[in-house]
Amino acid sequence: MREVSICNEVENFFFLEDIVISLFLHLDDYSESIPEGELSVVFVSKKELCRIHQEFMDDPTETDVITFPGDGMMDFSGEIIVSPERAMD
Repeated sequence: MREVSICNEVENFFFLEDIVISLFLHLDDYSESIPEGELSVVFVSKKELCRIHQEFMDDPTETDVITFPGDGMMDFSGEIIVSPERAMD
């Protein structure tokens, strides 16, 4: 089973970790293109996601999710960064 690590940097955002992990493990059922290894999921504020969007994509606009590809040779599936606040908007 794939390892999923979760980091929550959003104050007052609560979730059931087992359900989130189960949701992301479901990705394996529907995609053959996800590299083997650990999947990182990070919850951040809307402001922080804008900063990341600007830094890595050279785009300062708001978004709800940013993904970074993994590398199976490094035993890393990738990283998914989510702004729950923006996603709920």
